Amino acid sequence: MRIADPRALAPLARSRTQVDPSTCSYLIDLDFPQRPTSSFSPLEPRYAVSDEWERVSCHPFLDAENSPRLQRAVNLPVPGWTKSLQWGDYCLLRRKGLLEEVREKV
Repeated sequence: MRIADPRALAPLARSRTQVDPSTCSYLIDLDFPQRPTSSFSPLEPRYAVSDEWERVSCHPFLDAENSPRLQRAVNLPVPGWTKSLQWGDYCLLRRKGLLEEVREKV
């Protein structure tokens, strides 16, 4: 069995590349609709509700910041126990009109 040396992987973690979303065909976005709009950065808008993107696939994602700690940690089979948990959407988005562009080229 071979294990990678974490020191060798460190440069890869530091060299994150930012890509302009306008150059992308697909995008992954984590959207928390319950959060106030003031908490969103202009550098990272809510792409999942944008007119430019359409949702291909979305899955629930726990909003730990706005959910009670005890309910996050322990799942009890009691009615209403998880009612106070807040959820967001983890979505794969596709640029609107992308399929039409591909069909035109074919």
